[in-house]
Amino acid sequence: MIKNDPAVANVIGFTGGSGATNTGSFYVALKPQGARKGSASQIIDRLRPQLNRLPVASAFLQPVQDLRIGGRSGNALYQYTIQSDNVQDLSKWGPILQGAMKRLPGLQDISSDQQNGGLDELMSYDRVTAAKLGLTVQSLDSALYGAFGQSEVSIIYTQLNQYYVVLEVAPQYWQSPED
Repeated sequence: MIKNDPAVANVIGFTGGSGATNTGSFYVALKPQGARKGSASQIIDRLRPQLNRLPVASAFLQPVQDLRIGGRSGNALYQYTIQSDNVQDLSKWGPILQGAMKRLPGLQDISSDQQNGGLDELMSYDRVTAAKLGLTVQSLDSALYGAFGQSEVSIIYTQLNQYYVVLEVAPQYWQSPED
C-alpha cells in the first residue's frame, strides 16, 4: 500500500518502543521534492484514507519536524493533556473530550493514550503468616510481578539483533484471579 506509492523511496518499520502498549512504527522516506508530486503533508493526506481502513490497527501519520517541542512523543503533531486530582474524573471526562474533539472540523487523527479496560485485582497479604514462611512483602510483590508483569530477565545478542527474554508464568496459571 505505502511502498507502491510513487512518492515513497523507502519504508522502515519496527514494533515496540512505546511503553507498555502494543504499538508499531514505520518511517517513510520520500523521494526528493523534484522527483515527486506534492509536499509531505499532501502525501500524508493521500495515504491517510487507505491506512484508516486497516482492520486491526489505527494509523497516525505525521511529517518529521526539525524541532520537536513537548515532553513525550505521541500519535500527533499536537498534544492536549488533561489533569485531575482523581482518576474517576479523568476516566469520565477523557473519552467525552476526545469524542467532542473528533467532531471538530479541521482536526484529524484524534487519539488517547488513556487505557481504562485493563484488569485489576486488589490483594492483601497476611504478613504474619508470610513472615512465618520466611517471605517478605517485597518477595511477594516480585513473585506477582514476575507472574503477571513483564519482567526482562536476560538479553540474547546476535550479530544483527538483540532479543529480550521475558519471565512469565505458564498461561494456564494466570487465566483468572483465583489462580
